[in-house]
Amino acid sequence: MNPPVMVEETSKLSDPELLMTVLEVREAIEEAETQDEVEGIKRENGARIERVEEELRRAFEEGRGEDARDRTVELRYWEGLKKACDDWEPGKRVELVHE
Repeated sequence: MNPPVMVEETSKLSDPELLMTVLEVREAIEEAETQDEVEGIKRENGARIERVEEELRRAFEEGRGEDARDRTVELRYWEGLKKACDDWEPGKRVELVHE
């Protein structure tokens, strides 16, 4: 049995490539002009969420605490973007909240 995995609540996204992707998705939501565009972004984001949830599950099962922490932080960003898609209005600024 693996030891429990501890995840710090104050973790930030540190992977520059991932951060760039998050910012690009945020920008795409802000620039979307139709609900159909937002729905496409939302589908892609949903696939990201599913992938990260699976990676997080495996990290916990295998006792990889640092990886679990990183996946948890990443998941917060994707969930924030999901909320931004849900709350989308034309021209509305997207605020990322990942608490």
